[in-house]
Amino acid sequence: MQHDEIKYNVFDWLRFPLIVFVVYIHSFGEPKEVGTIDFGSLSPMDFYNLFRISISHVLTHIAVPTFFFISGYLFFGKLEVWNKAVYLDKLKRRVRTLLIPYLIWNTLYILLTVQSISRHEGLDALLAFLDEKGWLLLYWKVYLVPLWYIRDLMVVSLLSPLIYYLFKHARLFGLFLLLVCYMVPTDIKFLIPLKTAFFFFGFGAYLRLHKADPTTFTEKYKYALYILAFLLWIIDTRFDGHNTTTGNLIYPFFIIAGSLAMINLATTCVRKGWQIPRFLIQSTFFVYVSHEIMITDFSGILLRHVFGQDNMLSLYASYLLAPVLAVTVCLLLYAFLKRFFPKTCTILTGQRA
Repeated sequence: MQHDEIKYNVFDWLRFPLIVFVVYIHSFGEPKEVGTIDFGSLSPMDFYNLFRISISHVLTHIAVPTFFFISGYLFFGKLEVWNKAVYLDKLKRRVRTLLIPYLIWNTLYILLTVQSISRHEGLDALLAFLDEKGWLLLYWKVYLVPLWYIRDLMVVSLLSPLIYYLFKHARLFGLFLLLVCYMVPTDIKFLIPLKTAFFFFGFGAYLRLHKADPTTFTEKYKYALYILAFLLWIIDTRFDGHNTTTGNLIYPFFIIAGSLAMINLATTCVRKGWQIPRFLIQSTFFVYVSHEIMITDFSGILLRHVFGQDNMLSLYASYLLAPVLAVTVCLLLYAFLKRFFPKTCTILTGQRA
């Protein structure tokens, strides 16, 4: 298998596992609040909370940065020259793959929210909600949470000429500047996701523009990456990821090491011939945008009724299986749309069906 073929197979292989990671981020189980963990005694509930933190607050957070990395690499793929025509052509493609699905799914969620508020709380509550959230910012603030990734991917795509010329003239120093911006903690909320987008999209773009293969790079340092990622995962779990001041300092180091380690793990699987079914790869966008529309909450509520909440085993079962059930429901919906409404499915998934 040629290097280029391995590389793109690795990117495809990563898509579905990373989407499952995203669902785990949005499914923390019960109780919602962790409270103070007593590391001196570590009760069964403390172990349960640490287990949830290790997955939903730390490990799975490598998913979206890795998607940004892949997007940056592919954005500048097969690039021979950079000019206005090339730039506009890339933006035109992203109108179909990003902007149209973004507007459709955001509109759907806004309409569902508006309908729910007006039905259960009345018109005054609805107007108060819209005034509070900002009428003109409904499509920027992103009420369907996963869509922040698509919003920020559109932003970095629009600003891709800056990234191109930064790396053309500043080269490695340009990547270092983006790394510093990513590492520096900030309390400015809208900058937190954007700095992630710019660094990881830029990291992928830098490797592609300099004809570096990320699979070769990660294989070269795979043992160091695995060890470093594991240690940082354990340490950052201790401090609850980016939810504490100390954890927030460790968090970006883990995300970088963990993302690269994940790419290497996928490379190993591809080389061994462990393939993921094409249907699952094709479904990733639909699972990504649809799982937060009641499906994840419904899955958690259903499983808590099935298993109860009166013992630790039932809490673990509900936490671990709710995302699996949510993904399964999304896959069934996707299969239904793909089979009976293929054109609608194609539009909803940005031509990915």
